[in-house]
Amino acid sequence: MKNQRKPLKIFIIGYDWRNILENNFKELEERLKRDRLEPDFNNLFLMAWSTKRYHKKEGNIEALDIRAFFGRFKLFYDFLSIFLAPYIALKYRFRPDIFLTRDFPSVFSGILLKIFFKTKTVFFLGSMPTDLAKSRNFSFLRWGYYYFSEILAKRLVDVYLANGETTRDYLVRLGVKKENIKIMVEDIVLRDKNFIAAAKKGELRKNFNIGEDKKILLSVGRLEKEKGFDRLIDAFGQLCRDDLILIIAGDGSLKRELDDRINNLGLTEKVFLAGNATREKIWNFYKDADAFILLSYSEGNPTVFREAMYMGVPVIGSKIDGIIEFIGADGDKGFLWDEKEGINKLEEKISKSVNNLKEVEEIKKRAKSYIEENINNEYIINDFL
Repeated sequence: MKNQRKPLKIFIIGYDWRNILENNFKELEERLKRDRLEPDFNNLFLMAWSTKRYHKKEGNIEALDIRAFFGRFKLFYDFLSIFLAPYIALKYRFRPDIFLTRDFPSVFSGILLKIFFKTKTVFFLGSMPTDLAKSRNFSFLRWGYYYFSEILAKRLVDVYLANGETTRDYLVRLGVKKENIKIMVEDIVLRDKNFIAAAKKGELRKNFNIGEDKKILLSVGRLEKEKGFDRLIDAFGQLCRDDLILIIAGDGSLKRELDDRINNLGLTEKVFLAGNATREKIWNFYKDADAFILLSYSEGNPTVFREAMYMGVPVIGSKIDGIIEFIGADGDKGFLWDEKEGINKLEEKISKSVNNLKEVEEIKKRAKSYIEENINNEYIINDFL
């Protein structure tokens, strides 16, 4: 199949509020590889709204950040992108075969590309947008914008890709035929094989001065409402065990709020917000973790479960579709928890995990085998088109 592949010209529109293009171009390249866009084989042009203008071309990747003069007014920039996309494509002499987006409102930005260049629109779904809007308490107008974008934009998409069964089912509920959706799982593990091989046990304990008599409960994700870190911290504060330390790796808009929550609950010696961990460093976290936990309100295909399961860390997750897809039934490849079960049940599952009981050893083996089966491939986006 490799010999039959033809390089594609892929045009992508997004938002770069962290100035990743300027500050960490290597991270951008890693993300493209994670999403199986194969920047060493395909040609990619990325156009993003950002806090400043910046342009860079390196190898097969050309990226342009356009300064957003009116703050983070997404609806305005989505509308402007409809007309700006073909202009940018012409200016930089990039005739795209594919317009790729992960955001329903951005689908409209490919309309004129489709007309002028006969570009195909490819939509990749990695989360449930309206569910996400609800969990983040978006205003009614913003939620409505996403809702009606889903209804109208789905008619403009030529190829649907989903990163798992949960996100595929979400598209089916929107009216997309199941046979028209292809599942393409991001390459989270294989791209980091060198980092994994170099990961060191003991780094996390050393950085946070955690003794060997303590068990480390790890959680990783954006500090946003849908990840459920508020209820994780609340639940952790109710546990009876004194030998647990909770490390939360990630950054986001709720950092200050979560800091205040930790202080108010008197957990400053037991709960640590570790901030963002680089792809190189995150594997050190898994090396030291006795168990992994994520009590999200909404998930599409949470890659952190794949990482933890691959590293042989027992996992605990909230009982929602995106997490059930990985864990299966409670006790199959990890543990599931619902708030209705109560704190005692959660503590029981945490204790089983961190104490590494014989039952948990079997769970870890099933979990790692499942992940290895899912990542053992070399497909890229070209194979789906």
